[in-house]
Amino acid sequence: MQTKIKTTLIILTTLTLLILAISFALKLIYDKNNEQTSLEKAISIIDGDTFDTASGERVRLLCVDTPEIGDKGYEEASAYLSALILGKDVTIKREGLDKYNRTLAWISIDIEVGVREYNVLVNKAIVDNGFGEIFEYGKTNCNRME
Repeated sequence: MQTKIKTTLIILTTLTLLILAISFALKLIYDKNNEQTSLEKAISIIDGDTFDTASGERVRLLCVDTPEIGDKGYEEASAYLSALILGKDVTIKREGLDKYNRTLAWISIDIEVGVREYNVLVNKAIVDNGFGEIFEYGKTNCNRME
């Protein structure tokens, strides 16, 4: 009988610790996604409108749609996003999550040209340079793309 009680206590303690660990992890994810603006390093490009950060966040650019893998223009759009942000610090202005749990955001970078520095809205640059089209998500205001 003592063995059953000890086993039950070990199982309950393990489950409690597991629940606490999961709760903590979810809180970190929630806090990260609700942090409106941050500077992050872009470490990998998924396609022309999606990338991963060094902190493990997958980011989908708002108001942009680029060709999917296998479609005409996919390689070019992916290469363009890569040239703009890969390995660089980007400013992420979050507006929530999509159904795939990706952060929906406006992305900007600072680019130096000679002695001048410009802040470039990556979302707009992709569309303006012909690598994607404007795509509205639900209630997202895409006026920044004009």
